[in-house]
Amino acid sequence: MSRVTFTAGKGRRFTTSVRKKSGRLVYVQFDPSIMFGNVGESIYTTSDAEVIEGLKAHPRFGTSFRILREIDDTPKVEEKPQQPKNYADLCKDKENIVEELSVVDLATAQNWCQRTHGTVFRARKAETIKQEAAEKYNTIFPNFN
Repeated sequence: MSRVTFTAGKGRRFTTSVRKKSGRLVYVQFDPSIMFGNVGESIYTTSDAEVIEGLKAHPRFGTSFRILREIDDTPKVEEKPQQPKNYADLCKDKENIVEELSVVDLATAQNWCQRTHGTVFRARKAETIKQEAAEKYNTIFPNFN
């Protein structure tokens, strides 16, 4: 979703209307911005795609008002490297894999590691603990979500 700010010039109050595809008329008013007692540009900001298209197609676009800035608000999705879901593939000894069914959460995973190996997992995330258990201790936790 993008957000567009239109301007109608400095200190000028400008009003118009835009018809949406549904037939509804949208009232658009450019209001002057006032900062520290000074009158700035008259602006109108919207994120409605139909209103943006309507204002760009308006006969007075470019003469009475124009686009001041466009801001893209769509969240950026970062690609994370895919962790293998089958932790048995990470085990070194494929024939002697231990399935520990009693481990169901972070606390029981830490207790299991303390009881069986005398140490605790350095990680605090479930995926990292599962990976570490498979690589170091040849153990998988099928009930650990």
